[in-house]
Amino acid sequence: MFNHDLENVYNLNEDAVIAAIEKYFTEDEDACRCGVCIEDVFALSLNNMPAKYIQNYFGARDPERLVDTVQIERSVREAIEQVGKHPHHE
Repeated sequence: MFNHDLENVYNLNEDAVIAAIEKYFTEDEDACRCGVCIEDVFALSLNNMPAKYIQNYFGARDPERLVDTVQIERSVREAIEQVGKHPHHE
């Protein structure tokens, strides 16, 4: 269709969600830390909030100001709770 590399476009929320997952998984000793549960928490957290896509060159302009930390932390806490209640592993 067109010949253009789109790897410089990414969702700002991804890095923020990873940081929040690391924070809450260290605080919640009961949360399962298997790969399946971590991936489920990551995907569910991102799906439950609007994406914040930017181009790489925008990074020099303080993209963190575009990230809603409160929303991200709430989404991650809710995802950890939901995945804990209904894990996809045995």
